[in-house]
Amino acid sequence: MKRHTRKLVTGLMTAALTLTAGITGSSAATAADPVLTASPAGDWTALLNRSGTSNGWQGADGIYSTPLDEARTFGGATSADRTFFIFSDTILGSSDAAGNVSGLAYQNHSSAVLRGNTPSPGNMAFKYGYRADMSTGQWDNLFGYTAWMQGGLTVGGTVYTFGIPFDSDWKPQQVDLISVPVADGEPDYTRFTRTSAVSQLHRRTTDFLYDYGIGTLNNSRQAGAPNPDGYIYLYGYRDALTGDRANTKDLIVSRVARSEFPNLGNIRYWNGNGWSATLTDSAPLIGDVSTEASVTPVTSGPYAGKYIAVYTRNVQSPDMMYAIGDSPVGPFSAPVRFYSAPEYEGAGNGQRYTYNAKAHPALSDSGELLVSYNVNRMGGASNANDYRPRFLSLDLGAGTTTANVALNKPASASSTDDPASRTARMAFDGNPATRWSSAYSDPQWIEVDLGGTFTVSGARLNWETAYGRGYRVQVSGDRTHWTTVHTTTAGDGGTDTLSFPGVNARYVRLYGTQRGTGWGYSLWDFEVQGRPA
Repeated sequence: MKRHTRKLVTGLMTAALTLTAGITGSSAATAADPVLTASPAGDWTALLNRSGTSNGWQGADGIYSTPLDEARTFGGATSADRTFFIFSDTILGSSDAAGNVSGLAYQNHSSAVLRGNTPSPGNMAFKYGYRADMSTGQWDNLFGYTAWMQGGLTVGGTVYTFGIPFDSDWKPQQVDLISVPVADGEPDYTRFTRTSAVSQLHRRTTDFLYDYGIGTLNNSRQAGAPNPDGYIYLYGYRDALTGDRANTKDLIVSRVARSEFPNLGNIRYWNGNGWSATLTDSAPLIGDVSTEASVTPVTSGPYAGKYIAVYTRNVQSPDMMYAIGDSPVGPFSAPVRFYSAPEYEGAGNGQRYTYNAKAHPALSDSGELLVSYNVNRMGGASNANDYRPRFLSLDLGAGTTTANVALNKPASASSTDDPASRTARMAFDGNPATRWSSAYSDPQWIEVDLGGTFTVSGARLNWETAYGRGYRVQVSGDRTHWTTVHTTTAGDGGTDTLSFPGVNARYVRLYGTQRGTGWGYSLWDFEVQGRPA
């Protein structure tokens, strides 16, 4: 169950991260400043964790969401609202607590509706099988054919998604428009219609493949857009088929008046200077994007009034990226990596990989953007924990709120009692089941490199049984001169949540002076609360 990605050629996952790769005309863009940070949204991730459930939906990728009430498109979902989710490749069956799936069946797409605006599993109703008949049969697809689903949007009383049948190289063969009427607040799958091979959304030439529908922006008054212009923007990618950039993808955009949608007869394509009636005039906005993405208006923080593009670098990588645009067509800043996915293992057979980040604006709280990315395993997933989306909260405040700025950052320690499974980085990987553990002596230390200067104002230490009775939390700008911001000789284990006046630092360490047990020092998690300086 591979997504429509570039082929796994040598060097795919080792390409350097180039922050000046944004394509905004003839000159390279500068990176957005200040930098936004993200932290895991565990409650939303748990919403799609189906481990331990029977006879049903166990996992999927390709996740898009749109409210069934068009007016709630941008951060407006309430407890009375319903949100439509569309998924691509889906696994069905029963799973144990570890996520191992039995009675495994595959379908190419499925759906769900969430009642309310909070991630309550009891309010999530999954739909699968042809016309949502809940069949768990192999390839009994919701819309009756083999296709992945792209972006979703609601216009009036109809919810739309874009289907793409794919070829043996995982590339789209065409783009179809699927319409599902909404009746009494629910999609009526029994009355869906499909317009096949929409010529305005797909084209293949010798050098490029153009695929539209990977993201949508309903920039209309009816959708509650903050700066409405009456257009629906359909984002896509231009996939290079030849040359040095073969299989790399650039973000492109088209638009059509909302009053005309879903009629695409007057759709126009951004050519870098204006709007063209010719699809192949589509000009790249951002380089090295993924095959699913989003562009969303920003309504708070330093980028209020602008637009934020969210995607995964080069389709399959741990790098979750954003770029800031002046309008729905840019120009966009050079991309910024805001999160490195800890689930990513590599591109080898059997390894987990991550891909296709995008935003969910209707479900985002004030001051944040809810973002998802997909997790899969090379060669196919048969475990519900391997194959389901993860969610992040991208803080749009950039200085007004703090986040765990140590997550997945480089770490080191004075020692470890198990170099195979309890190293320093495991205290910063966001996984509460992994830990760092030191040698059984005093003193010991563990430190993290934040990768830049942050204003640090707190820390959270989640101790294993082997805790520190006496320790200091220290910060440094050069890793040589350390300043103590917290000290204690009366630690009692458990979780220590610390706060202190904000101080600028790049490095943060815990320096243990007295163990609380006969073992060493051991931390499940070491979080550092901060914001860009």
